[in-house]
Amino acid sequence: MSHSESVVNSFSRRFLQLINTEKNVELNKNMISFKALQEVNSKKDYYKLFAELFCYVYRIYFNEIAYEQPVITKNVQLILHNIKKYITHYTEKEENSEEQIVLLNELNIQYILFFHQLLKQKTTMQNINNIGVFNSCVITFLIIKSFNNQTKTFKSEEKISKFCSYVMYTFRLLSLRYLYYKNEQYNENQQEFNISFAFNKLKTNCLTNTSDNCFEEITQIRAYCKKISMGENAKA
Repeated sequence: MSHSESVVNSFSRRFLQLINTEKNVELNKNMISFKALQEVNSKKDYYKLFAELFCYVYRIYFNEIAYEQPVITKNVQLILHNIKKYITHYTEKEENSEEQIVLLNELNIQYILFFHQLLKQKTTMQNINNIGVFNSCVITFLIIKSFNNQTKTFKSEEKISKFCSYVMYTFRLLSLRYLYYKNEQYNENQQEFNISFAFNKLKTNCLTNTSDNCFEEITQIRAYCKKISMGENAKA
C-alpha cells in the first residue's frame, strides 16, 4: 500500500481533483486534490481494513462453501489462485533472496489487480429475487464489519461512515496505482498508453456515485449515515 501512495504525485492536479469527486460531472469536480495519507495511525486503520477484506474474500473462496451471494467473479478466482501460488513459492525460497523479491513484486501486482476486479464488479439487480448489491464482496464485508455481534445491532452511524471513507479512499488510491502499473506495462512492451482515456473510463465506470458498483453503494451509505449523525431526517 505504501508504494501505491508514492505514485499519487505522479498524476496531474486535474486527475487528482476528479478522482476525489463523487459525481460524474467535471463541472462539479472537487477542487481539493486527492492526497495520500500522512498520519501513521490513520494509515494503519486503512491498511487493516483492506487486509481484512482480502482475507474475507480469500476464505470464502477457498473454504469451498457454496454461496449464492456474494458472487466471486471468475477473474477474481483466477487472481486468488495466482496469489496462493505466489505465496507458496515465496515461502519456499531463501529469505531475502532475489527470487523472493521477484515473487513479492508479482504478489503486489496481483493484489492491485484483485482489488481492481472487486471494484469493477457491477451490482445491477438482475431479477426480483436477486438484490445485486449483495453480489459484491465489498458490500457484504462492510455489512459484517458494521455489525456488532455481541449486541446484535449495527455500530454507530459515525463508525459506519468512517468505514465507508476508508473504502473510498483506498479504492481511489489503488485505482491510481493500477493506472500507474498499466502505464509501466505498456512502456515495457514499447506500446503507447493513453492514460487520460484510461483514467476517464475508470473514473466513470467505477469511481462515482452512479457507477452501479460497490463504490456507488458506499457513497450512498456514507451520505445517509452523515445525515443521521447530524440529526437530520434522512429517508431510507
